[in-house]
Amino acid sequence: MLARLCVEPIGERQYTVETHASRAAPNHDIAMLKLMGARNGVIVGLILQQALLIGALGYGLAYWLGTFAFPKFPRLVVIETPDLLSLAAIVLGISVLSSLLGIWKAMSVEPNKVLS
Repeated sequence: MLARLCVEPIGERQYTVETHASRAAPNHDIAMLKLMGARNGVIVGLILQQALLIGALGYGLAYWLGTFAFPKFPRLVVIETPDLLSLAAIVLGISVLSSLLGIWKAMSVEPNKVLS
């Protein structure tokens, strides 16, 4: 118990430093973009573009794996074109909704406070 109390705070501090550094980097980048004169629309576009790219890569990977994995199942799985289109729309919607949190945080970054 005593050894745990002595070791645990060191690990927590290290975790806190790593977590803070990983969260501070995107804020620093956004602050630099704002100080260089980037409009909010440009920053929103960058975040939305990244979210859509990640969603498209995930959909493409799932489609590719499904094309090769489904024929190897013991039972036939039939995925029709309307199913694929509705799944693509769902992935698109989730990507846009998930980017809203990042956009909200990016718009609340104050360059003077982040860089000081």
